[in-house]
Amino acid sequence: MDTIPLPAVPAEGPPPPRHSGPSHGPARVVEVAAGLLSGGLVLIGLALVVLQLLATRIAPGTGLTAASGPTWWRALAQLGVGMVGEFTVWLRPRIATAARVWLAVAVIVAVGFALWLCWWR
Repeated sequence: MDTIPLPAVPAEGPPPPRHSGPSHGPARVVEVAAGLLSGGLVLIGLALVVLQLLATRIAPGTGLTAASGPTWWRALAQLGVGMVGEFTVWLRPRIATAARVWLAVAVIVAVGFALWLCWWR
């Protein structure tokens, strides 16, 4: 009975799981735009939430009589959409390149819709 030698196993073990690499060209531009828009929306949302909290203390000293502010739903909607967008920025390196582009486009559309709904509707 003859034995067959087994193939050599590398000392460092199996290769690590492959994640998709960085995007290039137009895909990278779309991803960067989505990240900037979602980050900006987080900052706007945080600023509006802070202003909503401080409005009752600031308003009496300003002389304004009937200012309602942005209202809570607008501040929280922008903050929520921005946070979901930033979650997708964190998630992008863990998914395939084609899906990342569609995810970035979805973030851009969601940010545009949130801005339209909260500021220009």
